[in-house]
Amino acid sequence: GFPKRIICLSPSVTETVFALGLGERVVGVSRFCKYPPEVQRLPKVGGYFDPNFEAIVVLQPDLIVLLEEQCQSMPALEKLGLRVLPVRHKDAAGILESLERIGAACGTPRQAAELKTSLEQRIAQLRRRTAALKRPRVLLVVDRNYFSPKLEDVQAGGTAGHLAEVIELAGGRSALAEGRVQYPILSREGLLRLDPDVIVELAPASLVAQLGLERLMAPWRELSELTAVRQGHVHVLADDRAILPGPNFVELAQELAKLIHPELRSGNIEDSFSDTTASDKPLQSGKPEQSGKPERSGKSERSGKSEQSGKQLQSDEAKQTD
Repeated sequence: GFPKRIICLSPSVTETVFALGLGERVVGVSRFCKYPPEVQRLPKVGGYFDPNFEAIVVLQPDLIVLLEEQCQSMPALEKLGLRVLPVRHKDAAGILESLERIGAACGTPRQAAELKTSLEQRIAQLRRRTAALKRPRVLLVVDRNYFSPKLEDVQAGGTAGHLAEVIELAGGRSALAEGRVQYPILSREGLLRLDPDVIVELAPASLVAQLGLERLMAPWRELSELTAVRQGHVHVLADDRAILPGPNFVELAQELAKLIHPELRSGNIEDSFSDTTASDKPLQSGKPEQSGKPERSGKSERSGKSEQSGKQLQSDEAKQTD
């Protein structure tokens, strides 16, 4: 029969399995899985690169879903007699394909096909809406030291992978050149050299709530030489899923499109993140308003990224899956 006890070993996999309506079958997740909220009550079975095999066996899973980047764990899991399904979340095509792979493995191919078709239709609609628009250079900031009064350890995404595709889908072009480093750390000088037209910070909602938009935006105001700062095109998207390379990437592209192309806001690009906070206020010299920040102490495991520097987590999954 089809699996009834599923373990998900990365945040984007968990999001995907739940999006397919299979949440009731999930019996365990990685310690970085935070979405949807109900997974926080589930048993944790280790991290991105260090699964707890004993905890996994105790849960008696009949399917373990992980990312291709985690395949180093497959031999040990299979030796324990466990069925493992690797999926690819490095780009949009892989994310969409994973819906069908998981749906087929779990006996829900129709639901998977319907979700995939729905996402593809939304992608096509977004492409049509942005096709004739000018494409600004967009910098996506996925992490930094949020507790410093200055811009420090600014980590950007979009050289490749799903975040680069999200920028393109939203009607922009990445301010980062393609390179081997997917999530480069940018210095003040590096930011000035890039001088993007639009800057969007993908920040954990909890951190935004904790620190407030005023405190989040203040460091950017110090860089008034930046075009995006002078023109009031620095925004914050507060969403814990934003960097995850799961089905949510379409919502992220829709939300990003409305930030970089204000003319689209009056249109009906399907509303996305219901819990997204966007700061649209210009960053000039006046005082900014408060808003809240995410609880990432600089770096977070928002994603399932590398469990190294926090953002790396987000990036890992984000990054590593990109």
